[in-house]
Amino acid sequence: MAGGPGEAFATTLPRYGSGSLAELLPSAIAAVGGPGWHNVLDLPPMDSCVVFLVDGLGDRLLRAHADEAPYLAGLLGGTLTSGVPSTTATSLTSLGTGLPPGAHGVVGFTSRIPGTDRLLEALRWDKNIDPRVWQSHDTAFARARESGVEATVVSKRMFQGTGLTEASQRGAIYVGADTVGERISGAVR
Repeated sequence: MAGGPGEAFATTLPRYGSGSLAELLPSAIAAVGGPGWHNVLDLPPMDSCVVFLVDGLGDRLLRAHADEAPYLAGLLGGTLTSGVPSTTATSLTSLGTGLPPGAHGVVGFTSRIPGTDRLLEALRWDKNIDPRVWQSHDTAFARARESGVEATVVSKRMFQGTGLTEASQRGAIYVGADTVGERISGAVR
């Protein structure tokens, strides 16, 4: 598989169940003491945890441009795999549900709406499609709160209540934050 003109790299298969993006929140919830959660990633025990997601910033890109982001590059440890396909909608839903794409059902940027000839564009979500029906599993955020672990999402105000947010992050306390300062403040709170 080629990464661009003159650039080749090996294909990495998703490590579902042992090292994919879907294991991050369940492991973090276990690490903060969530009862009944499995810390597959062997994260150290902690009082609280912030998961900082930068869409599109993968391990290879960060390693290739470590000089551009030395602090982040210095934090590199184990690498998680994304699911297939590695689109934003699919990855956010795997992160938020703790499930691989085939289980949660957000399987791409677009998916055929069953019984129709129309496509659901997951980032712009059709208001006629109930995200709780399309992705019917409880999210890791909802399950965390049920087990006594407070779960908060800090993201842009425009995403609050959207179909993709409901499919991937429902059950979390949502803090709308549009500026960097608001995001930092929301994460600290």
